[in-house]
Amino acid sequence: MAIYINSYLGSETRIFEALLKISGCDAGLSTTPDASEPVLVVQFRPKGPSSFSSGRLLEVVKSSKEVYINGVDDSYPTVWGKPMSEYGGVTDVDITAATSECNIWIDVTEASGTGYRSLDSNGNFIYAPLAVILFHELAHVYHAMIAEDTPGEHTNDQLLAIADENQFRSQLGLPLRNPNVTIHDVTGPATVGPTTLKGCNESGNPWAHVCE
Repeated sequence: MAIYINSYLGSETRIFEALLKISGCDAGLSTTPDASEPVLVVQFRPKGPSSFSSGRLLEVVKSSKEVYINGVDDSYPTVWGKPMSEYGGVTDVDITAATSECNIWIDVTEASGTGYRSLDSNGNFIYAPLAVILFHELAHVYHAMIAEDTPGEHTNDQLLAIADENQFRSQLGLPLRNPNVTIHDVTGPATVGPTTLKGCNESGNPWAHVCE
């Protein structure tokens, strides 16, 4: 198994819920405790129809690469010395390690309840749900460690991850993120604050519950 959820701050439930949304609420997604360290091992044996996001999740789970997901709060200091609230989620990939492992840190508090947002092509702030942020980080993992097609440069790496994120957003009925705008630096991470568009599809979309 390739994905592990670190038992930290009681965040396991929030992370699993986000992974469940990525799986398409598939009953084949589960976790088991690891006997050697305080982590939950993610297992995915799909029982429902495949989708872009569930297929991507399955590839990561089946990979021999080790991915650790750490749920933290918005004040958690990132490897760049800035609080997690500046990013929402970050990924550190070590492709030089013998085991090729990586860590994802994600703010399970969603900016202490304020929420994260991105920009669409019209300049509107759009909601960035926890599952979308986590999928974006998993996209970095996928391209760096499995597909091995990452450009290895921040701007282009972000463009690749945002393209994947937008496929997931489309699957959820959410507005698409504009990859060609700057919020903080380069293509910019999600920012904290309310949105002008929530993007929920109220016409029976089973994913509408991801929006507030």
